[in-house]
Amino acid sequence: MAKPETTAKRNKVPDYPSMVPAGTVIGIPIGDDRWAFGRVLSVHRSGTMVVEVFRKAGRREEFDASVLESGFAVPPFVHTVGAVTQGVWPVVYRDERFELAPPESEFQFVYGVWPFWHAQNVRQETTQEEIPGEEAARRLPTGVRGDEDRAARVAQAIREGRTWTPGEPDPEWAESVRRSLEKAKQHAKG
Repeated sequence: MAKPETTAKRNKVPDYPSMVPAGTVIGIPIGDDRWAFGRVLSVHRSGTMVVEVFRKAGRREEFDASVLESGFAVPPFVHTVGAVTQGVWPVVYRDERFELAPPESEFQFVYGVWPFWHAQNVRQETTQEEIPGEEAARRLPTGVRGDEDRAARVAQAIREGRTWTPGEPDPEWAESVRRSLEKAKQHAKG
């Protein structure tokens, strides 16, 4: 009697970097039929991407190259690729010639939970282990938030006319780090 042939089926991990290549410009719905425009800076094989969001917003079909020169509304953030692949944040433009260069290529992010923070570069590669709290506050967070939460944060920044300049920390993240450090000091005192 012949032994039945068995083959283990494995789910192939999607090739996220080719599905949503760096340079892809996406639309993020911010209400009232308006869209914020973001550019994907990098995509990690795990299914996360680094996105920068521009100040100029408009109707989705109104995207033009001037958006890319309008400055930034919020600091870059890490988000799931699913927002793009599932059409929640649709592709509005693909820049085939995009290359990651300064200042974007120099962004530094922090991941982990205090006191075990680590640094990542924009390509989501670990670059430094165990970052001190004050240094962590000067970097950008990698925390992945839900689509609606991100869209709401972007919409509020654009409505308020906020801007972000490369090299500045994310103010919300810096405050969060300071609170964590203060709690740790209070806990240490007993």
